[in-house]
Amino acid sequence: MPVGSTIELYTTVLGWLLYSAIWDVLANTGLILIPFIAAVLKVLLDTRDSAQEIEADGLIRILETRIYIMLFVVFFAVQPQVNVNPAETTYSQYRCGVTASGSLSKTLSELSYGSTNSTLDDSMPTFSVMLDARIPQSPLWWYLVTKLNHAITQAARQELPCQADLRTMGAGLSKLNIPDKSLKDELKDFFKDCWQPAVNQFRAEQLTDDDLPEAYKDGVVYDDITWPGSKYFTSQSGYYDTLRANSRVAAFPYSPSRDSSKAPEPPSNSVGVDAGGFPTCHEWWVGHSSTSTSPNTEYGLRERLLENIKQDALPNDAEDSAGSWWNFWAEDKFATASDADDALIKTALNAESSDIELELTNRSTEYGGALGSAADQTFRGFRSLIGSAGLLISGATKAVEVEMVRQVAPMVQSMVLLIFTVGLPLFLLLSSYSLPSLVALSLLQFSIIFWGFLFSLAAWLDNFLLSGLWSSADQNANVLMDTLIPNTSGIGTQVLAITWVTWLLYTLAPLAFTYGLGVAGVRAGEKITQVMGSESGAIGGAGGKGVGVAKQIVTKGKSK
Repeated sequence: MPVGSTIELYTTVLGWLLYSAIWDVLANTGLILIPFIAAVLKVLLDTRDSAQEIEADGLIRILETRIYIMLFVVFFAVQPQVNVNPAETTYSQYRCGVTASGSLSKTLSELSYGSTNSTLDDSMPTFSVMLDARIPQSPLWWYLVTKLNHAITQAARQELPCQADLRTMGAGLSKLNIPDKSLKDELKDFFKDCWQPAVNQFRAEQLTDDDLPEAYKDGVVYDDITWPGSKYFTSQSGYYDTLRANSRVAAFPYSPSRDSSKAPEPPSNSVGVDAGGFPTCHEWWVGHSSTSTSPNTEYGLRERLLENIKQDALPNDAEDSAGSWWNFWAEDKFATASDADDALIKTALNAESSDIELELTNRSTEYGGALGSAADQTFRGFRSLIGSAGLLISGATKAVEVEMVRQVAPMVQSMVLLIFTVGLPLFLLLSSYSLPSLVALSLLQFSIIFWGFLFSLAAWLDNFLLSGLWSSADQNANVLMDTLIPNTSGIGTQVLAITWVTWLLYTLAPLAFTYGLGVAGVRAGEKITQVMGSESGAIGGAGGKGVGVAKQIVTKGKSK
């Protein structure tokens, strides 16, 4: 039997197992006969209260019609007959991913019960004990209808075009942080010893637009200096090339020619920080001095930060992983790989900005003097810009919430289908095995199964709207900033609107679809009931006419 999600491989087996158990209880206790008894009594009472006199043959025909329909429903739609073999329960998973050549491709993989490559497979021993060598069974009607419903849903899913999964990428970026505490402490030192003094110096110089290099005119420099990796500070003389660390840095060994003015050479047996030197801020961040002829970025703070934040948050082990989508998207949106890496570091600094602020300001808003006017204002700018560098909206939390809904939606669907399956024998029993109820329940099941397509459509529309919003972004290192800050570009508000639309698509669209099909199912049932009622009335009327004709013949015979 096909299913619509990974978790459904297990809930489907459980659902039909419980269905069979409930059916056994109803059959063994004789409760399945109650609707037949009720139908006979109802026909007798309705005939007695009828204005027409119905002969025995007409009454039998009415009862036959009712009983045959009920038997059809019982034998084909209630009584379990077809084995639902767990080993043959499969899920056809369609996935869009990035190939090694950097192009998008759609792949189909068949997942089966016990072989989903997920933690759900760990429940196999529990399910084996629960099944106890039993094979769940389903009625023939529901077996065929379920296969048809899933076939329609999967066909609709397959028609959705392949595109980059920006929401998954954004959720991965929202998890970026600096897990290495020692590296985080070193970053705080860099802020105090390098970035803050550089900002103060820049503010004190009061440079005009004409004094700035062409690349930093028209306010570009003010966006650039709001983070420690400022290209202006690293490329212009008088900033990072002259500023130095005030405490030893373990990653840079002591150099007498460079560090003798700061501290005496440590003993030869010194290790770690005690053996560290005092690099210039340029060397500290990049890994080599501004005048080096043989650059080596291995020891630079930037390179070590980048390696650390990429370690867990952006895995690149699958075609549709967050890391793969980032590489695919960043290749098109950033001029260089260095710009893309800078954006990752800025995003990670968002998660650490509170700790950095505590370390630098002790929650104080006043520094006093030039430090207060420069560092405090610029740091607020840093907080505003870097705080909006989460890829999806001004707060990365909302991106995680949308991704959470996306992950939870199939689970909710599988649980609803489980409850629906378990309750089927009771629903049909209470409806007296009526054909209209069977039609309505079949449409209800289709609507729930079709949620899978609606969820896929919601995800597709979400990514489509996001890609359309970001397609006009400039290819530079500030692309994340430019597209996400409501105060500067207004696009952040649009991203937030897209997020809310996605929420509505995931929550209201399935309910509205089910409600619409439910109404259609009820009306279809009413039509069927009307047809059956008119046929029964015709049969009863024919029986009544037969009695009248017989009375006329008998009367005429007596008069003769």
